[in-house]
Amino acid sequence: MSELVRVERLVVDFPVRTGLLRQRRVRAVDGIDLELGRGEILGLVGESGCGKSTLARAIVGLAPPSAGRVLLDGVPVPARRPPGMRRRIQMIYQDPGSSLDPRRTVSQTLAEPLRRDRTVPAGQVGLRTRELLEMVGLGERQAHALPRELSGGQRQRVAIARALAVEPEVLVADEAVAALDASVAGSVLNLLSDLRERLGLTVLFISHDLATVRGLCDRVAVMYLGSIVEEGPVAEVFARPGHPYTRVLLDAVPSRHRRRSGTVARGLAGEPPSPLRVPPGCRFHPRCPQAAERCGEAEPPEVRRDGQRVWCHFSWRDGQAFEL
Repeated sequence: MSELVRVERLVVDFPVRTGLLRQRRVRAVDGIDLELGRGEILGLVGESGCGKSTLARAIVGLAPPSAGRVLLDGVPVPARRPPGMRRRIQMIYQDPGSSLDPRRTVSQTLAEPLRRDRTVPAGQVGLRTRELLEMVGLGERQAHALPRELSGGQRQRVAIARALAVEPEVLVADEAVAALDASVAGSVLNLLSDLRERLGLTVLFISHDLATVRGLCDRVAVMYLGSIVEEGPVAEVFARPGHPYTRVLLDAVPSRHRRRSGTVARGLAGEPPSPLRVPPGCRFHPRCPQAAERCGEAEPPEVRRDGQRVWCHFSWRDGQAFEL
């Protein structure tokens, strides 16, 4: 599988006010390296506030990097992206209700990017709009509706169709099904999987739902406090997680195996540290169930095994396997 998107040592800082006259910078994304292969779905998971959405926005071009770079097909992406490069990476947001213009019908919403980017000749805009609606499982009835007249799942399908209007190569789905009911979310996930197959799309799928990631994604990256702590093929990471943070996340997922055995899920102790006060050494060590003295003193090394990458002093220490 050829590489389409590469993130190299990406850093994103934001200014924050810490007092009446004091201002500091908080590091939301801290030196991340990540790759997306052409045609694959990569899941990005982690607790709220770990930097997943900021990383997504940096890849799309909505959050300027403070350091590092994003490459598309091996070409560095400039800070001011030309229209052709912007079209190649599109984003699907968590709440389509707030990202769709409430005064525009669905057909007007889809026609706007077609006309702006001249994706098709002016005389074919209507035809292309109907094709996009059909592609996401909607029809003529929804074409003339306003966003408030649609269900949550229909609005998300319109948002996907709008992203597809400019014929992107990469979709970044930021918690795209988190606000939907389980049955509706399932249909949207099936749509994303089908679009990947039909159009050869590459998808960065951001979610807190590990069971969903396991069913949809080819690879998964686990993020904690601005950094990637584990990355690899979904089957390997879920079967033999190498980082204690990944193991705790998986252990918290309800499963038939755990219900049958009567095992109680183990949670993480305490809250994640503030990005303004990142712990020394391994940033997970204050909450880690297997932390040792060296964890608070030295940055964890990168360890590779069977296609997985793990940043931990004690990778795969307990060898525990998980069944979801």
